[in-house]
Amino acid sequence: MNCDLCPLSTIVKSVRLDSAGNPESSFFIVFDRPGFYEERTGEPFQGDPAKLLLKILNKAGLKYPTDVYLTYAYKCFCKKDENVEARKESVKVCPSAWLNKEILAHKPKIVVTLGMEATQALLPKSSSILRMRGAFYDCEIEGHKFSVMPTLSPGFLLQDKNAEKESFVIAD
Repeated sequence: MNCDLCPLSTIVKSVRLDSAGNPESSFFIVFDRPGFYEERTGEPFQGDPAKLLLKILNKAGLKYPTDVYLTYAYKCFCKKDENVEARKESVKVCPSAWLNKEILAHKPKIVVTLGMEATQALLPKSSSILRMRGAFYDCEIEGHKFSVMPTLSPGFLLQDKNAEKESFVIAD
């Protein structure tokens, strides 16, 4: 994919990774951005956080790819502590260039955001994922109204097993 809206396009290997799943689903799930594995392979939603999410969805009775649509708020990989200026620029331009257009094109009813960065792409005044998670917030983009439900990112859950136990029941 091509994109030259921010400097990340000149830094990363995998520029503007695709979405996946059923775009006609009324249920969208928004990751913050691709991870290291996705950057390395150029394939979206293949790393451990995506695998954990798919396990959670399966336990909830949702089948991927038929029941959900997965996308990124920011389409390129970037570590939080590297390329800080390029990352800031991607935060400014990426959601309006890509995420908002996906939402307008496919008109989901519910959008689940995974983590604070993804949540802020749709609810910019958000301040605490721990306080917001699990609640629904009204959102509107160019006349399309939908609900946003923030929750913890699977990447965070993989790092903090206590958070996983408090947030989801995913016992085998």
